[in-house]
Amino acid sequence: GVYSFVASQDGVRIYPDAIQVKVALDNGDMLGMSAKDYFMNHRQRDIPETGISEEEARSSVNPDVKIQEQHMAIIENDLAEEVLTYEFLGTLGDNTYRIFINAEDGTEEKVERLKATEIKFSRAV
Repeated sequence: GVYSFVASQDGVRIYPDAIQVKVALDNGDMLGMSAKDYFMNHRQRDIPETGISEEEARSSVNPDVKIQEQHMAIIENDLAEEVLTYEFLGTLGDNTYRIFINAEDGTEEKVERLKATEIKFSRAV
């Protein structure tokens, strides 16, 4: 299994500083590790104030998505710029999604459909 560990500062997840660890699922041996992103990017950050509330950010998410968790996060956007976002984990049908909404202006920064091996939430029956 490959596990990602994300740094945090003041309760904000810092995704550009992630470390990945590969572990054998049969005996728990560590098979590999990648800490390049952490060593290249980790520093104390000045985390800006949000421009919109969590409720305003949540309204940018498809109303059919059942949100299970919410966090503040810094991610890298398509222009390789760090952006403060609201991170929402939610389900739509049988799929789990991670949705990042810009905390300054409410634009959608990124949507990831999580694989079956990543965190999954089940639908209530």
